[in-house]
Amino acid sequence: MKNAIKLFVAVAVLAVAGIASAQNSSSVNATASARIIKPITLVKNADLNFGNIISGAGTLTIAQNAAPVYSNTALKPGSQVGTQNPASFTMTGEPTFSYNITSSPALGGTLTLTDGGSGPAHTASCVLGVATDVTGATLSNPVADASGTSTFYVGGVLTVTAGNAAGNYSNGNAGGTAWSMTVAY
Repeated sequence: MKNAIKLFVAVAVLAVAGIASAQNSSSVNATASARIIKPITLVKNADLNFGNIISGAGTLTIAQNAAPVYSNTALKPGSQVGTQNPASFTMTGEPTFSYNITSSPALGGTLTLTDGGSGPAHTASCVLGVATDVTGATLSNPVADASGTSTFYVGGVLTVTAGNAAGNYSNGNAGGTAWSMTVAY
């Protein structure tokens, strides 16, 4: 009988404890959600092109929405300047999202252009400009437009010497510096 009383008391204590905890509980439903956004892409519209320049000591600056600037007018081949334009890129992604632009080498850094030969007579340098919008204003915090696109431009300053051999100079030739552009959210 003692065991029956002990068992009854134990069951009663557990029942009261269960009721007490049930009176102090609360529950609510929750929702998990996510917004899937468009992946960011980058397309090159045009390469940076300095056109034609006469061998001689000086620089040629190409920028968006600005006339080419020759530090030495003797470098300009009259009306035979050829195609001169900054590089142009279009980013496509999520409308009104901001994005970052990086470059290797960094914007403001130097590219080596060669005509495929070796030595100083076959090398020219190009200091990359900053990323700009269509008006030529620097893009410090670029944002995609309402359609999710943004076009930007990169100019540069080409330095040539009087000893440069005639030829087609490019960073894509042997001995040139690779150049890549990247955009990211």
